[in-house]
Amino acid sequence: MLKLEQIQKKSADLSGVEPGQVVRIVGTEPASSDSLTVYYKTADGTLRERMLFRTDEANLSLAEVGRPWAFDAPGEEFKLAAEAYRINLAHLFDPMMAVHTSNVEPLPSEAGGDAATTTVPAGGGTPCVEDSAKGGYASGGVTVGQAVKKQFYGSIELDPILAKKQFADLVDEVVQQFTMRPGVKVKIAIEIQAESATGFDDGLQRAVKENCNVLKFKNAEFEPGE
Repeated sequence: MLKLEQIQKKSADLSGVEPGQVVRIVGTEPASSDSLTVYYKTADGTLRERMLFRTDEANLSLAEVGRPWAFDAPGEEFKLAAEAYRINLAHLFDPMMAVHTSNVEPLPSEAGGDAATTTVPAGGGTPCVEDSAKGGYASGGVTVGQAVKKQFYGSIELDPILAKKQFADLVDEVVQQFTMRPGVKVKIAIEIQAESATGFDDGLQRAVKENCNVLKFKNAEFEPGE
């Protein structure tokens, strides 16, 4: 609470004159024993005036010098909030983030009906893991009696206009399935074919060959058509 008589004529910072902000008093003029006209500047520099009455004294106070903010929040909570905000914006740089984070492989104990049971042969020996869902015995994650698939081959045709995006999706959704697993060797070969009924001019041929050399193509040749 601040009495009207306590308001300095200038260079006083007051709160309660303007809602939600501190103003700088630049001049005062008594109107009566119970009222005072103040001239002040708002935070944006606007010059205003207002008549204050005794009923306003309860809302008036001298503003304390300080910062409107401070770095005094708990650090761990700030890190948690920052990480949550980062995850909330993850789709901006990776539209498939939800798919990647939801690709969870269950543990054997969580597999439900596909859980395996371990059998120890009579008289000792190496325990055998029996897969109740598939039948047979599993060894090293592969069911005995089934052909072990050790190679993969796939081919796809890309749209020349959308090839950049399609290739990025191919890497994210297929290639990374192999590269994320240790011991897997991945080889990617790209074949480009282009045909023109009128032929390719010398300038285009020179530009393509130079770019292929920079990109270390194994083969890059122009041939006459049939």
